[in-house]
Amino acid sequence: MSEYRYHGEIKSVLECVENARDLGGYPLADGGFTAPGRVIRCEVPLNPTDSDLEYLRKGGFDTVIDLRDERTAEKLPHGLKNREGFKYYSCPVDAGSKPAEIVEEVPLTYMEITRDPAFHRAWKIFAHAEGGVIYNCTAGRDRTGTFSMILLTAVGVTPDAAAEDYVVTKEYNRNRFERIRVERPYINLDAVCPRRWYAEEFLRLFHEKYGPAEEYFRRIGLNEDEITKIRTKLR
Repeated sequence: MSEYRYHGEIKSVLECVENARDLGGYPLADGGFTAPGRVIRCEVPLNPTDSDLEYLRKGGFDTVIDLRDERTAEKLPHGLKNREGFKYYSCPVDAGSKPAEIVEEVPLTYMEITRDPAFHRAWKIFAHAEGGVIYNCTAGRDRTGTFSMILLTAVGVTPDAAAEDYVVTKEYNRNRFERIRVERPYINLDAVCPRRWYAEEFLRLFHEKYGPAEEYFRRIGLNEDEITKIRTKLR
């Protein structure tokens, strides 16, 4: 775990959820670190506190991208939807909405996520966001993790650091995984808890199919200006 990034502390940047973190502070391959205060990845914030709303508004996080499937989003309305000062976008990605049954499925599921048209739309929204962006799925693990790994590698973060960001979700969601173990023992926790191999194998498959992230963006219909905006979002 990066001492620069976490300073030995696992703490959500939002009070209402356990797994919300700023993507600033990751090492760039060409030197320096990703800029803080630009992007937050998280689980769905259903009930943001007054302090959460103040934190997001003061930080300029006005674009909200919800990657949850339609059924889940309707059942559990997003806490930032219809809130003053926030632009909420629903980009319902079905892949990754259910837990994988075996470990081998996990990286393949992440590849399915990259092919979902709603996921493609999320990238276009992200590219055009003028202020800070907060994006989420249900637990902030699979769909959010896939988006984050692509984003971090696109801006020039080292693959090791991109994998680290994925793996540390296990620490933020420790209580969630314990609840799953107790309340839903039929779920294979080995296929639910993040592992470094899942990230490394996904990044290998992603590069094998698309090449660099920029080429992926072109293949899903983004233009060069939009790609540049994504690449500079965290720099």
